[in-house]
Amino acid sequence: MTTPTLPSPVQAFIDAMNRFDLESLSATFAPDAIVNDHRCELRGQEAIRGWLAKEIVGDRVTMRPTEATRRGENATVTAVMDGTYEKTGLPTPLVLSFYFSVEGDRIVQLVIVHNKPLTASVVSDATASAEAHKRTVRRFFELFAAGQVRAAIALFHEDATFWFPTTRKTLTMSEFAEGLHWIQTRLDGPIAFEVGTMVADGNAVAVQLESFAKTVEGKPFNNLYHVYFEFEGDQIRKAREYNDTAHVFATLRAGQSPT
Repeated sequence: MTTPTLPSPVQAFIDAMNRFDLESLSATFAPDAIVNDHRCELRGQEAIRGWLAKEIVGDRVTMRPTEATRRGENATVTAVMDGTYEKTGLPTPLVLSFYFSVEGDRIVQLVIVHNKPLTASVVSDATASAEAHKRTVRRFFELFAAGQVRAAIALFHEDATFWFPTTRKTLTMSEFAEGLHWIQTRLDGPIAFEVGTMVADGNAVAVQLESFAKTVEGKPFNNLYHVYFEFEGDQIRKAREYNDTAHVFATLRAGQSPT
């Protein structure tokens, strides 16, 4: 394994663990250090020493690092574990991740986690869900551009909300539909959208886009947007729009003042 040079107290911790050296292990921690071992939190040297004596030295635990990264005085070490501890129900090999925070020559925080890799099916399901959400967002703009407000609203949960930057209000679906109809009355002909970058993460989608239309007064309406959507199942549950509000008040809302 090729690894960066670890902070000295982290290397001392690994070496002392593999020697079953309780005194040296305890000495790597600061007096007010915190250890979180699989959601079991220990604070201060006395509590940490008791944990080391029972769970580490007592069970003859060893760690064989397989990967390590360092950012300043913080380090993450992934290691294959072994020892005389009860192994029933544990994976073979047992691989744990140790997240060290260091100040000076002492460890001030250690978090130990058993990170489970995503299975191919989980990754595939998440990817499929993200792509479905992106298609729904794209479909919303297509339907609105086609003048089909009712169909566009049907993509939202009945209790969904939409936040507009020009009014700085969170709208219910009935209010949102009314707002879309109002936009149509202010345009001379259809509106077109050019969808740009779209990013999906979990149940959220963020999209950048540009609109092309003309107001009833003949002014070009060419706005830029960033819209954030959150989904519940396959329906949009919440949306928040950001746009060039100065352009809105110069075109769609000409003659109005921002409130």
